Amino acid sequence: PQRAVYLDVTAGIATEKDLLEALCRSVKAPLTFSERRNRSTYSIGERVVAAIHLLKIEVIILDHVHNASPRARGVVADLLRMTDPNYQVSIDVDSHTPPNGRLGIVVVDHQEPELLFKDHVDVLALLQGNYVSLDPYTSVEA
Repeated sequence: PQRAVYLDVTAGIATEKDLLEALCRSVKAPLTFSERRNRSTYSIGERVVAAIHLLKIEVIILDHVHNASPRARGVVADLLRMTDPNYQVSIDVDSHTPPNGRLGIVVVDHQEPELLFKDHVDVLALLQGNYVSLDPYTSVEA
């Protein structure tokens, strides 16, 4: 559990910066008031990556992603892209990866990926249908 981070994406996350700030709080690296005002999304992203490396986080669970705006869902799409070993990125990934070499991203939502990431067709291609859709529970036992 200490290697997993859970983020419940609440309504009101409208920008990339909002989602990155929420991720900062989740990885125990909250921003101060002045940092929130003055830092760029790139530098906040660097802070998230550094905290992931420091805490040796292996998986990030993002719940209720549909609550985020399409712009903020772009950050989730970027995370999915960057955790794909076939995707080329310009940063030195080896210095920021968890001990097992991969950072897992789990997206939990009641909307299908085709709807969540309709503006990010490449992310849908990365998933290659590798997701599970569960039917709504009809009883307590289910």
